[in-house]
Amino acid sequence: MALNGIDISSHQTGINLAAVPADFVIVKTTQGNWYVNPDADRAYQQAKRAGRLLGVYHYIDGSGGAQAEADYFIDQCRGYLGEALLAVDWEVDDNRVWGDLTYLEQVVRRIIARTGVKPLIYTMQNSYTAVKPVADRLDCGLWVAQYANYTPTGYQPHPWNEGAYACAMRQYSSAGRLPGYGGNLDLNLAYFDRDAWKRYANPNHKVPNRKPAANTAATINKEIQMGTTHIIFKLANSQACYIANILAGTYQLMPNMDVLNTRKYVLEKAGAKVRTWREVNGNNGPAGFGDVAKNDLAAFGVEIK
Repeated sequence: MALNGIDISSHQTGINLAAVPADFVIVKTTQGNWYVNPDADRAYQQAKRAGRLLGVYHYIDGSGGAQAEADYFIDQCRGYLGEALLAVDWEVDDNRVWGDLTYLEQVVRRIIARTGVKPLIYTMQNSYTAVKPVADRLDCGLWVAQYANYTPTGYQPHPWNEGAYACAMRQYSSAGRLPGYGGNLDLNLAYFDRDAWKRYANPNHKVPNRKPAANTAATINKEIQMGTTHIIFKLANSQACYIANILAGTYQLMPNMDVLNTRKYVLEKAGAKVRTWREVNGNNGPAGFGDVAKNDLAAFGVEIK
C-alpha cells in the first residue's frame, strides 16, 4: 500500500503537524555545511508525537566539500538516526556543484559509511536519467519531483505521469492544500508501506512474522509443491515491487530492477526457489510478476499495511 505525506522546510515554520493529515512528514534539517533549519526539531518532535512516519533531508549546495556536507547532516541529525528515513536533495537551485554527479555520489557514500542507512536521492524528473545510475550503484531509492501544473490540489492516488519512470517516491505538487494548514505544501506519494519505511530508516528493523489465513491453504500447498521459498510480486495499484521470504514471513522492497535481479541471483545461488506470484497462480493475470490483491497477501505469511 502506498503512503501519502508531505515534506517541509523553514517555509512552513510553525505548521501544526498534528492537524495536517499525513502518513509521513519529511523535514529539511540542513544545507551545505552551514545551515540548520531553525524549526526542524520542533516540527520533527511534533510529527513524532502525532504518530507520523518520520524523515529528514539535507540540501546539497556544494559548500565545504562532499564529506563536510555529509558529516554536517549526520552530526546535526544524530538524535533522529534509526527512526527517520534519510534523504538528500540534489537540484540546480543554490547548488554550486550542480552537474557534478561524483560530488553527489561522495555525499551519499559518506552518509552510508557513517550510518549504514541508504538515503533516498531527491531530484527533478529532468535529471532522472543522469541521477539514476548513481542511485543504482549505491542501491538507493529515487525520490522524483514532477508536477503536472501549479494548481492547488489535495492528495492524489495516481499523480500525473505515474509509471513513466520507476521511483520509490514521487513529489507531484508544490501547491498542495490540506486541512489544518492554509499555505502551499509539497505533496508526495511513497510507493511502499510502513514497514518498508521503517527499514529505510533502520536496515535492522524486523517485520513481525504473521500466520497466513486459513482460506489460503490451496495457494500454500501449491507453493510447497513447487518448492517455492521466495515470491516476487507487485502490489496492486502500485509500482512497488517486493520479494517475500515465505519461510520467514518477511518481505523486502526492491527499489529498482537492478537490485531485484541481483537479489534473485544471490538467492538462487544460495539454493532458494524464487517464483513470481504469476507463476504460483498458474500464470493467471497480466504478464510480469503479478499484482497481489490485499486478500492474497496472507499466502506469504506476511501483511502489508
